[in-house]
Amino acid sequence: MSSTEPKLTANNDTPETDSQLVAAIDLGSNSFHTVVARCQGNQLDIVDRHKETVRLAAGIDEHYFLNADAQQRALDCLQRISQLMSQVPNENIRAVGTNTLRRISNSETFLPQAEAALGTPIDIISGHEEARLIWLGVTKSLGDAPSKRLILDIGGGSTEFIYGEDHTPHELASLQIGCVRLTEKYFANGDLTSKAFKAARQDAMHELAPIQRRWRKFPWQTVIGTSGSAQAISLVLKENGLSDGTITYSGMREVRKLCIQCGNSQKLKLAGLSADREKVFAAGLAAMMGIFKALKIESMRTTETALREGVLYDLMGDRQGRELRHESVRALAKRHRLDSRHARRISKTARALLAQVANSWKLNTEIHMAYLHWAARLHELGLGIGFRSYHRHGAYIVDHSNMPGFSRQEQHTLGTLIQAHRKRIPLERLEHLTEKQGAVIIKLAILLRLAVYVHRDRAPKRETPIRIKAKGRQLTVTFKRGWLNRHPLTRADLEQEAARLTEAGFNLIID
Repeated sequence: MSSTEPKLTANNDTPETDSQLVAAIDLGSNSFHTVVARCQGNQLDIVDRHKETVRLAAGIDEHYFLNADAQQRALDCLQRISQLMSQVPNENIRAVGTNTLRRISNSETFLPQAEAALGTPIDIISGHEEARLIWLGVTKSLGDAPSKRLILDIGGGSTEFIYGEDHTPHELASLQIGCVRLTEKYFANGDLTSKAFKAARQDAMHELAPIQRRWRKFPWQTVIGTSGSAQAISLVLKENGLSDGTITYSGMREVRKLCIQCGNSQKLKLAGLSADREKVFAAGLAAMMGIFKALKIESMRTTETALREGVLYDLMGDRQGRELRHESVRALAKRHRLDSRHARRISKTARALLAQVANSWKLNTEIHMAYLHWAARLHELGLGIGFRSYHRHGAYIVDHSNMPGFSRQEQHTLGTLIQAHRKRIPLERLEHLTEKQGAVIIKLAILLRLAVYVHRDRAPKRETPIRIKAKGRQLTVTFKRGWLNRHPLTRADLEQEAARLTEAGFNLIID
């Protein structure tokens, strides 16, 4: 939903602090990373970093249930991270969860606790969105030198593959290759054997099999590895005199020999290897060897920038790029020759309704005002295809259009609001979101639907005739005396709407 998924849940009690501070929190399967930076024009100056090894993925059982010990490790870490957030405005913070948080079966009970400990909402991002943000973080740090690049990020639960040119990613893939997952599967007892290395390497190659033929054809000029496993391998190679830090298959074979000689991860004392990587290093090495072999990679260099820096740049772009998104919406509306006057009237009414319930529903007025405006401007986008399902056609167009300034997740959110402006609310489009994020989109959709009903006759109105009060999931709408009698179609629409909203868990009272 924001920047990925937009931050649709927010705390309106943000203290008056330095508005230039931004923070990214990367809740990975192995480690939690936090970066705090100061925006200076188009530059980011890092002012603080914090990393803790949590090994969240190690706490998942065969039913993808996150056990109590792993939950407590995560909550304790998040409470410590929250101290770093005390002087960062809430709208300038973005916390993202990756592979493990995408997969756990008890997320509905764990995530509210995690958000309470951290003090800010947590966005669970898709593998493709994770890859996009990694690309953004890495390429921003490399400057403007033109290059066709393959970027790899071996995490605790998954590996992200991104191919692109200059600052544009062309192909993204997220596969279940992770150093924590492979550790639990092949190195759980710590024994470092040739058999375990071979099995873990083949596991990685098996995951790559569906895409390897196609990806081998991409004409990359450089291969870049980022995050813990790649950096650890690079440093071990360098500190043991096996390379200048460049990763090669032959160099990794020598490191594997050293690991096997040590015999067990508890005895793994390699020059350049930090204590917090010892347990998962062998699995990361085996995964990298499998990836090199499957994709026929000759060499790789590494960078320290990764997902969290991409989140920072994306967040900074969100703060600076609102006008670009407005222009994208205007251009799409113009291209499809939409009725701009009618759309503006609906936008005005929807935003007036939002202002009335912003406090009771604890909505972030600025971003939600923007989404309601964009959805109102584009709600009739699908009419050119056909009236019967034009709400679904409009959602499809937004989902698949090139809209500069919008991430794919933001376009999906906008498309969901457009589809939800009439008939049934498409709850299936909310399935990949947390319960809290989905509830906020439903609330925005309700406000848009009410505005559409008010303007069903498409006639200009001097002022908004409707007032609204919200208490939890109960809504009470009030009209000026006699207005509904003069607009019987709107009355009928609202009576049907009450039944539809009951299906979505809301109670509409027409006063």
